[in-house]
Amino acid sequence: MKKIILPLCIALGLSGCGSGLKRVGGQGQDGFYTVESQHVKDKNYILDAINEVCKGQDYCSIAIWEAGKAKPISYPLTRHELEIQLVDYKKNLRTNKSRLLWNCKFYPDTPPDRCFTS
Repeated sequence: MKKIILPLCIALGLSGCGSGLKRVGGQGQDGFYTVESQHVKDKNYILDAINEVCKGQDYCSIAIWEAGKAKPISYPLTRHELEIQLVDYKKNLRTNKSRLLWNCKFYPDTPPDRCFTS
């Protein structure tokens, strides 16, 4: 089934389709995504999904929440959305900079310099 869905997603230009992330909102170039509950603790799954969504893009901005816990549509985010956001990722190939931050309330094994706080 994925063999059919992924080319269709690419042809239609659907961001995140087939990645394991579902785009639920965003504003400008910033995308708001959810990940299914069974994958929330799997950092490698999330990293692979981010790479799939951002593949081929010079600029990519992704914020991720657990599906069913929040569904942010656009800015401004609510306090609740900020508190339960899981991951924040930015990549800009023009400046050769990228940043991946985790909410360390949910990922306590993450080094402090890779954490964001709400």
